[in-house]
Amino acid sequence: LFNEISKSFQISKLKVNEVQPLTYNSKRVEFDVPPKLKFSFQSGQYITVRRNFNNIEERRSYSICSSENEPLAIGVKRVHDGLFSNYIFNELKPGMTLEVMGPNGRFIKKNEAKLLMVAAGSGITPIISIISSTLKNNTSAEITLLYGNKTIESIMFHKELDNLKDIFLGRLNVIHILSKQGQDVELLNGRIDQHKVNQLILKKMIDLEVDGVFICGPDSMINNVSDTLIENGLNDYATVFADDVSVRSIPSFRIFNRWGDLVFEKENLIPNMETEGWDGYFNNEKMQNGVYIYIVEIEFIDGETEVFKGDITLMK
Repeated sequence: LFNEISKSFQISKLKVNEVQPLTYNSKRVEFDVPPKLKFSFQSGQYITVRRNFNNIEERRSYSICSSENEPLAIGVKRVHDGLFSNYIFNELKPGMTLEVMGPNGRFIKKNEAKLLMVAAGSGITPIISIISSTLKNNTSAEITLLYGNKTIESIMFHKELDNLKDIFLGRLNVIHILSKQGQDVELLNGRIDQHKVNQLILKKMIDLEVDGVFICGPDSMINNVSDTLIENGLNDYATVFADDVSVRSIPSFRIFNRWGDLVFEKENLIPNMETEGWDGYFNNEKMQNGVYIYIVEIEFIDGETEVFKGDITLMK
């Protein structure tokens, strides 16, 4: 059991191929993935990176920005006082390595060809992966991207989006909305909210006859946009995907030792792994230091259930 779980959710050391600035506060990090790792991903997924800072293990999840036929790459936005993002900005260089957990996530498209994409700030990271892969793999695909930022200088993947527009003429329409820098067209100023979406629909800049909608950004924007699109008559068969699918419940949380023995189990947890996690004890006895495997079953608010697996390291 231990071997099977480890294979499905192993952590690998990957060499960094490139660290490319995107804006003043964001970078693109590309990895060299050996073919033997079979590190395949789907556009819209994320990876988790791991590193020890002052002997304390830290993990962060970053969305994949590359298309499915390109080398694995992530987009990283610098966070004020962010331990991992500042390490990436200040210290990470090509040739160095990072510990990476395999791709995961449910923010992925199926067979949708005509898409409406909505992103704000760094929410473009999984979106651009989906856009690029879709346009390259489906010659009939048509995509409209509504993209909100503060200023032109803060737009992540600005050049990449322009290149995709040039390559796939007439198949990718990008609408930039800026909140802190005026544009000639007043409609394009402000934030992506209910009022803005209503205006864009009224001006026929957004087509509701689409197969799918992908929204990535702050919770408030996700809720406002999805509700407004539905109120305005979004196709009944169109699927709305949001990158922040709320957790309804955690039916089970189990931990195994390296020999596959069950050493910990809880059921029907509240959706907060920080307060309902494992303290290293089982039946009032402290477990030995080492690597343990967890399996957690998550039920999402949309009714779907998914099983996640990973490792926990106990240290003195």
